[in-house]
Amino acid sequence: MSTQPAAPRPARHRDAEAALDRLRPTGPPEATPVDVPRHPDGRVDLVRLLAASTTLLETRPQSGAEAGTSYAVVGTAGRLLHDGTTTLLVDTDGAHDLGPDPFAALDAVATVLESTPDAPHPPDVPGDLTAGLVGAWSYDLGRVIEDVPTTARADRDHAWLDLAVVTAVVVVDHDTESATLVRRALVGTPNPPGAVDVQTALSDPAPPDVAVPARLATSTMTPQQHHDGVRTILDHIAAGDTFQVNLAHRLSTSWEADDVALYRALRDQSPAPHLAVHRCHDGASIVSISPETFLHARDGIVRTRPIKGTRPRHTDAGQDAAARDDLVRSAKDRAENVMVVDMERNDLGRVCLPGSVTVPELLEVEAHPTVWQLVSTIEGRLAPGVGWGGLLRATFPCGSVTGTPKVAAMAIIDRLEPVRRSWYCGAIGFLAPGRASLSVAIRTAVVDGGRVDYAAGGGIVADSDPIDEYDETLAKARAFLDAVNAEVAT
Repeated sequence: MSTQPAAPRPARHRDAEAALDRLRPTGPPEATPVDVPRHPDGRVDLVRLLAASTTLLETRPQSGAEAGTSYAVVGTAGRLLHDGTTTLLVDTDGAHDLGPDPFAALDAVATVLESTPDAPHPPDVPGDLTAGLVGAWSYDLGRVIEDVPTTARADRDHAWLDLAVVTAVVVVDHDTESATLVRRALVGTPNPPGAVDVQTALSDPAPPDVAVPARLATSTMTPQQHHDGVRTILDHIAAGDTFQVNLAHRLSTSWEADDVALYRALRDQSPAPHLAVHRCHDGASIVSISPETFLHARDGIVRTRPIKGTRPRHTDAGQDAAARDDLVRSAKDRAENVMVVDMERNDLGRVCLPGSVTVPELLEVEAHPTVWQLVSTIEGRLAPGVGWGGLLRATFPCGSVTGTPKVAAMAIIDRLEPVRRSWYCGAIGFLAPGRASLSVAIRTAVVDGGRVDYAAGGGIVADSDPIDEYDETLAKARAFLDAVNAEVAT
């Protein structure tokens, strides 16, 4: 029996080439100012934008020196899904089988959409997401790349890839709080939503705040099971099987409200460099407040920023400073970070020009609302002819959420974590002409059928302490638990 999830879909059409042709642009993107709902202080009301969107992405510069950009996808022409085979759903023409290789299919779709890494960014069009594909990549998509065990249960019936074909997006520049509708007509979608359509869709009042009663969240591991998992990893490290393994557990609780309410609550708890809501084809919603950049590409330069090393924040300034200093001095956390840097250099080296991969930032400390984190930056120049699919095949999943060596760590993860990760530790973002931005899907919740899941983990190295490692996962889950008013059941 197949271990891949089976998402419902219509019968497949045989003529995939004809389906791809329906995605060909009929001209360049058009950009026009658009009126959108605003707060009394003039800021764009992103909650109202989300209510009319398929996907909402907020990106904030890591330094905090700039206000950032948000993208609300308000028009799509179809979906690219993978659930054992890759299916292109074209809104005007049904479903089409693009074969078993999702990365090759992704490159085929991006090429037709004129949204490859070497495509020119449209002139006089704001933002980076002007066309292309937007959505989510499941951690389990790594099974297409690497041969890993299938021990963990697949108890969440989600596809491994869910990308929407963009025809219209509202770009919000938060420096000026201006909003621009960027639309691109395709052969099969000659009339993407215009300004009047968008303004009509946004005419409803903002949804009210939701009172969330106290609740319990259950975990896929007890504290003792997590401690035992850490000890097993320490045995593997001592035996030379691996140097580092990321171990996670999933928290779940009931959620009676919608994804808008969860987005608002998580955003209030922990504004992050990457905030996202993606509404999947199967009805689930992914809500993410990720601090970590997986891939950022612009004009041929590809960058990844792995996070390894975490300390909880404190309200007392002295304790908070001491936590930061402890992270800076920690030999364990520094070694953990450097190991991931070496692996990411190797991954990028597969698809970047020889000699172009560098480490411009090593072991930088970043402040987030609930944690201090240790971050490094690796970048390189993408080799000519490498598509987005080729880049992802070389780098996915992000090494910071697997361990090193990557394949050995993934195999250990599958044996120790009782359930598949699904969207957690995958990626969320967009692939556009000449530009891309993907976050690592950590600090990420999935709302589906009255339930919300949220996983948290950490990297285990030779001097890890089992109790400390479990406590670190709860620190990383604090924003989620506060947002849903939950405590972990013991």
